[in-house]
Amino acid sequence: MFVVQIIVAQLMVFGVIALLLRKVIFSDTNSALNRLNDSRTLTEKKNKELDNKMKEHETEYAKKIEATNKKADELLEQARKKMEEESKEALEKARAQAEGIIQKANVAKDKIREDIIKKMDVKIVSAADKIFRAMLPGAMPEKFNEYLADEFLKELKELDTQHIDESVKVIEVHSRYKLSSAIIDKIRQTLKEKLKRDIEVQEKTD
Repeated sequence: MFVVQIIVAQLMVFGVIALLLRKVIFSDTNSALNRLNDSRTLTEKKNKELDNKMKEHETEYAKKIEATNKKADELLEQARKKMEEESKEALEKARAQAEGIIQKANVAKDKIREDIIKKMDVKIVSAADKIFRAMLPGAMPEKFNEYLADEFLKELKELDTQHIDESVKVIEVHSRYKLSSAIIDKIRQTLKEKLKRDIEVQEKTD
């Protein structure tokens, strides 16, 4: 009977110990599970924060790419406009140079034409003078020369002298034969009346 009591007592002790061990193990397990859950929750939170940061970086990167592309397009447009302006300026410059060359060529052509006409006039006058001298005896050529001088005076009276500069003080009158002092005085008086100032008249036989 005593032995049975001892066995029962031992079984009770073992039962209590088992309950205590079970409680301790269960408590540790719950604690470990709680820590595991907390760790998982923290990890999920960090992962979510990391995802948010990644999205922010991606959005910022996309904005930077868009801004860079926009800036590149602006620079390309500026370069294109600058090239167009430079091409236009070069074209206008070339056109102006070409017009200048054409104008100079026309001036040179006109001057050559004038020189040819002057030379032809001289030859014609010289030939006409020889003909008159051969056909008209004695002082007739000089009389004809004075007749031409009178015709010149008539045209001079009708001449528009507004384009004559005020700095002009002396004129030269070229004639084949020497003119009379009366003709020279008439030329001087006509010029004075038209120009409203005294003009010196220098005669040259040519």
